[in-house]
Amino acid sequence: MSLQFNTTNGLKSTFTYAIGIFAVVGAGVGLTGAVVINVLGSGSSIFSGILLLIVIGVSLLIGPPIAGYIGIQIADRDGEAGALQSFAGTASGFLIMMIVVLLALLLGIALTAGGGAGTDGGTGGVDGGADPGTGGSSGGGFDFLEFLIPALIVAIPTGLTGGAATYLHGRSSFASGTTGGVDSAAGGAPDIPMKYIGATLLVIIVLIAGAFGVMALMSSPADNLEVSDGSVYAQDSMFYAEGTVTNAGDVAATANLTMRLKIDDEYKDGFEHTDDITVEPGEQIREDYSLGRLDDLSQTEQEQIVNSNFVIEYYINSNLKYESSAVS
Repeated sequence: MSLQFNTTNGLKSTFTYAIGIFAVVGAGVGLTGAVVINVLGSGSSIFSGILLLIVIGVSLLIGPPIAGYIGIQIADRDGEAGALQSFAGTASGFLIMMIVVLLALLLGIALTAGGGAGTDGGTGGVDGGADPGTGGSSGGGFDFLEFLIPALIVAIPTGLTGGAATYLHGRSSFASGTTGGVDSAAGGAPDIPMKYIGATLLVIIVLIAGAFGVMALMSSPADNLEVSDGSVYAQDSMFYAEGTVTNAGDVAATANLTMRLKIDDEYKDGFEHTDDITVEPGEQIREDYSLGRLDDLSQTEQEQIVNSNFVIEYYINSNLKYESSAVS
């Protein structure tokens, strides 16, 4: 089956075709994946998380085969001269497909799960970071930008696959005289219009800039905050935890600091505290939080704390940074 292009605007028709095919496949994969995750993974947050990774992994892997098919179709019209526009079209189309997949997963999961991300954890964002399983299949740990970075990177080999398929199929077709594309019977390199070269360079620049841009968006001054020297103490019938937060970065960082008590590998309900902190670059602060009343701990639990059979977990913006079992 031969692809029908608008021959008056080859570059535009190539992009339209490539992006259209990839977008349709992306919508199908994304919505199907959302249904599978919610049907098969509804009883297990761990299993649903595995299914989510499988769907995204499959989406990344099917890009090159689709690009190869599109590249062959382009070669039927333009021969090997269409290799560059094939690269640009398939790389762009693949990126669009991945965005559609991720958006479809987010939308499908939200609709079928009722937007219940992290609601069963009871403690909001802390559970989302420390215990990813509590988020369920509804996206508690679904970071759109995190999955967009590999898509930007894989777009380049996907585009190369499309371009190579066009080039190889074009040369083979021209050699056998079966294509209706540009005549290269006289030999030599194909005549490639400058607009195709420019479009290809633009796509490469956008992909590289996009990857760096997404990584910059994902980074935060709070990533440079570290916690150390944690301990607990009792005073006036209250149970306290303390720790030192150091900013190893070059700019001031503001974040949520959470301290949370765990005894016998189980979280003690109500014994946690979260507050905003700001640490100047190269400096450190000492924070101590009241986690609860001693009367709310059983005698056995108090003895376990005295014997250091407990853990205080320290989170920065829901990311576990430090654990301590020290008693002041």
